[in-house]
Amino acid sequence: MIAATHGILSDPATQRLAECGAGEIVLTNTLSIPPERLLPNLTVLSIGPLVAQAIHEVFKDGSVTSLFDHDMDGEGLDGAGLVGGGADGLEPLDSIISTARP
Repeated sequence: MIAATHGILSDPATQRLAECGAGEIVLTNTLSIPPERLLPNLTVLSIGPLVAQAIHEVFKDGSVTSLFDHDMDGEGLDGAGLVGGGADGLEPLDSIISTARP
């Protein structure tokens, strides 16, 4: 698995990724990925829910830092597995990841 936040995919990155043998390549949608650079084993995750939660935390005088209080299993420290670790109608991380897959 290869993971990166900002997949620029300039030449010859797409060709190298296609030939590297990785089972899965995961990028965020912080940069637009042209259709001709999409690979069959590429998963693009949306940062939309994270940005929305950050805005929510700022306006309710919450903690943006709490967005990153997750263990390696994707669950919040409270075990709820919610973005931000709160129980105020936020999407579970597993839901965000599974709906972002093509």
